[in-house]
Amino acid sequence: VHLSANQLEGNIPTEIGQLTTLQELFINQNKFNGTIPEELFQLRQLESVALHSNHFEGTVSSQFRELENLRELYLSKNMFDGSVPEQLGRLENLKILSLIDNNLGGFMPSEICQLRQTADLKTLSSDCGGTYPQVQCKLHACCTECGDT
Repeated sequence: VHLSANQLEGNIPTEIGQLTTLQELFINQNKFNGTIPEELFQLRQLESVALHSNHFEGTVSSQFRELENLRELYLSKNMFDGSVPEQLGRLENLKILSLIDNNLGGFMPSEICQLRQTADLKTLSSDCGGTYPQVQCKLHACCTECGDT
């Protein structure tokens, strides 16, 4: 599903869980808000999820770990808060994780940083170069891009 930049607004409908063979979900650059519905995490075939540049809020769900085929996860430019869940480190196929321009804080979990060394995670971007809130990357060469908050 490619619905980027269409001025869509509101919540993601819970019926999205019925799209069980969906591999790509690009709904970035719209005006979606609220939290990510639990039904999204039932879509086990997803490989690419682009939710960036919307108005999503709440925490980044640890349930993303259920999407084992996920290769790209774009969550930047929303209003997510809290910390980055360590469970994202279980996504061994992940190549891109973008978290820039949210209200996340704390440390980048070592489980995610290890994906840069043991798996194919090539791009890891977060708000690690500004003022609070920021995600601090403890391990050397963990984040590949640091945005300013």
